[in-house]
Formats: sequence, C-alpha cells, structure tokens
Amino acid sequence: MIAAEINTIRHQAGKILLAGAIEIGRPLKEAKDLLPYGEWGKWLKESVSYSQRTAERLMQFCEEYGTKLLASPDSDGNPNSSPVTNLTYTQALILLGIPEEEREEFIAEHDVETMTKLELQQAVKDRDQAIREKKDLQKDLNLKSSELTQLTTQNKSPEQTFLPLMMWTRYLMNSCTKDC
Repeated sequence: MIAAEINTIRHQAGKILLAGAIEIGRPLKEAKDLLPYGEWGKWLKESVSYSQRTAERLMQFCEEYGTKLLASPDSDGNPNSSPVTNLTYTQALILLGIPEEEREEFIAEHDVETMTKLELQQAVKDRDQAIREKKDLQKDLNLKSSELTQLTTQNKSPEQTFLPLMMWTRYLMNSCTKDC
C-alpha cells in the first residue's frame, strides 16, 4: 500500500517536472530567436544559469511534447488523449531517441508507463538494433537482387548460346564434306 502511494507520487512528480521543462523551453526558444548570433551562451549563463546543453534539451522538450502535453494537462483516464500525456520527465527524455512520427506507436506497443528506466532504455535499444538489422538485411537483399539481375542478363537462353556454335559446326561440316 505504501509502495503504491510512493510510486504514484513519484509518477505525478515526473509528469509535473516534464510539464515544467516544457514551460521553460517555450520562453527559451523565444529568447534564442531574439538574441543576436553568438550571444546565446553568454545570455544563458548570465540570465538563467543554464548550460547550452540544458537549454537545448528544454527547448527540445517544448518542441517535441509541448502541444500534446500542454493541450490536455489533466489527461488521466481520458481514452482520447495522446499516449505521450502520461509520460514522466525521464520517460520523455529516453523517448527523444525515437523519431516523433514513430514515438506514439512505440508507446502504444509498449507499456511505457509501467516500465522502469532501464527497461525503457533497453526497449529503445532493442528497437534501434532491429532497425539496423532490417536495414542491413534490405541492403543484402538489394545486393543479391542486383547480382541475380546481372547473372540473368549475362546468361543468355540456350538457343542464343548454342546457335553460333551450331552454325559454326554446320559450316565446318559442310566445308568438310565439300573439301574432304
């Protein structure tokens, strides 16, 4: 009972942290657009005490998740809500490794909400490995297909292969019968 309560609070805190990261990312994007080229790092250090990496990550959260998460802040139990609405900060961070157009499908196929950080990292790693293997297999298939096409065009039909030989044989036979 106590563990369930702790886990619920932890999950809610992760969701709040993600919402805060998205909210911070929005004005960071605005500030970056307003600053002259080369002033971004200095402004971050002096004004908000963020490194460029942290600021870029916060802006990425805003870009990738902002419209879906902030449009429906209380999505618990809503069957029409986007799968990303129940993500915590850590889950959202890990899922940034998956292209946006594939992310919701990945979340729908995996029970991301109940996965540990390590399980989610492993699932993303497995997905990436499967994609690499599929690309390698497709590359091999294309190579074999190309080789087969090349061999097919090189190997002429038996008639095409033997016709000159047969004609030459007839010529020799005719020549031999006349001259022999």
